[in-house]
Parts: sequence; C-alpha cells; structure tokens
Amino acid sequence: MQGSGEVLLETLVNGSVSLTLSDGDESWNWGTDPVCTSRLIEPNGPGINGSHFLGVVVDAAPMLVSLMVDGKLCDGGIWPAPDKDPKWWAGWSYLPKGLGSVAGGETLGIDTGTEGLVVEASLYSRALFNSELIGNFRHGVGNSVGN
Repeated sequence: MQGSGEVLLETLVNGSVSLTLSDGDESWNWGTDPVCTSRLIEPNGPGINGSHFLGVVVDAAPMLVSLMVDGKLCDGGIWPAPDKDPKWWAGWSYLPKGLGSVAGGETLGIDTGTEGLVVEASLYSRALFNSELIGNFRHGVGNSVGN
C-alpha cells in the first residue's frame, strides 16, 4: 500500500541541501547550516572527482533530524555568535509533533537537473548513529557501504 507522504532532498542554487518531509497534510523543511553549505560548495571534496559525502538521519523514535557533510555533523558552527541564524544553533532539529508518516511509494526518484551529481545513494531501514555515518564516510565516498 502506498502512502501519501513525501521525502524530498534537493540541492539549492546557493549550494545548500534542503530536506522536506510531508505526510500529505503537513510539510516540514530543514537544511544544511551555513558552515556545512560552505563545505558542500568546496570544489575538492574527499570523494570521487571531488565529490562530497552527505548523510541525512531522520529518526522517528525521538523525532529528530540531523545532517552530516564529509564526516562532520552539521552543528551550526561556532555558537553563540550575533550573526548566526538561531535556526541552526544545534545542527539538528526536532520533527514537528503533528507530522505523521512520510512513507510514500516504493520508488526513489533522483533529480538529475541540478548542478550537483549523485554518485551513490543508500537507504537504510533504521536511523543510523552518527558514528555509523562517520564510519561510512571513512570507508570512502564512492565505495559501497551496504544497506
């Protein structure tokens, strides 16, 4: 049975990555903080042809979402600082309490019309720990890390 939810991960013109979750009635959005965005736009990433490693964890049990770029948690950068957006003070966020299941169909779509290039994608049946994401990054961007 297909749900009416949606998960959208997209790259934006400024180099940031945006995650949108929708249960069909309510939508919620989170993205990379300015420090992580600056890592993503660096031309010489650690992976194949200068690519970068992006990890996104959506954990429904504690209702948390976090992002990681090149083995480093997007933690909002140096805080407190008067020029920092308080949205990213911790680098993670709680999901809204009213957000239901974001499960959709059985098909994964990857938008190839962006400036970025998806070299590899892995989906897991559970939320990974930060240490597991770091391990996947250290294993090597572009190497199969399994599911």
